[in-house]
Amino acid sequence: HSVVATESLRPTASVYAGEAQPVNAAGDVGVHAFGARLGVRGAVYSGPVVARVRGSVGLDVAPGVEPTLAIPEAWVGYDSGKHWLGFGQQSRWMGPGQHGTLLLSDNATAPWMVNGGLDGHLPGVLGKIGRFRAELGVGVLQVPRNDVAMPGLLMMDVRWMPHPVFELGVNRLSLFGGEDRPDVDFGQLLVPSEPHVADDPDKELPDQNELASLTVRLNLPFKRWFGGPLGHLAGWWEYGG
Repeated sequence: HSVVATESLRPTASVYAGEAQPVNAAGDVGVHAFGARLGVRGAVYSGPVVARVRGSVGLDVAPGVEPTLAIPEAWVGYDSGKHWLGFGQQSRWMGPGQHGTLLLSDNATAPWMVNGGLDGHLPGVLGKIGRFRAELGVGVLQVPRNDVAMPGLLMMDVRWMPHPVFELGVNRLSLFGGEDRPDVDFGQLLVPSEPHVADDPDKELPDQNELASLTVRLNLPFKRWFGGPLGHLAGWWEYGG
């Protein structure tokens, strides 16, 4: 059997000036007076099997600063568009607001995770109730921490769009386990009825750090409704803690 593979490459370039740290930069702080970034996005496909990677070279103008090489995205797996399952780093956020989401943004370097999900309508007559998107990811937070080293990371993202104008979402992010910590009960990991353990100075009991949020998004197609130069007007609201 022959396997047909396709590939795509897209170069990227950017410059910055000043010491303000950029947002949505996947851990690239850029704190020097001036700098430039040269990068490339690439992907190789063989049917629904795909490997994606994004790398960049940073050139910061400052005394004694060496060029830096970063790979903020590297993911391989199965992706049919409606279902996906894979492993790697994905620079991403959770929820409708890229610049202000409460739980997960793409400001920091993405963690390594196994993630899978689905996007589409339910079968049969249930398809009339709208479109659903659900994703689950499990990985390890590998950056240094002062309290617990190498904790596990759990991500859940569920969205329902009964109409293209309206979307309702529920998001959850959890830290659990880690070096020198007991294993977390699997049931508590799925349904954290007791996420925090008090009066445990010897750290003998499992502990979890939980964040959850509810999001509402409106996407108004002004041009289709009224004509004129404004295509869409979108707004979103998020409540979490």
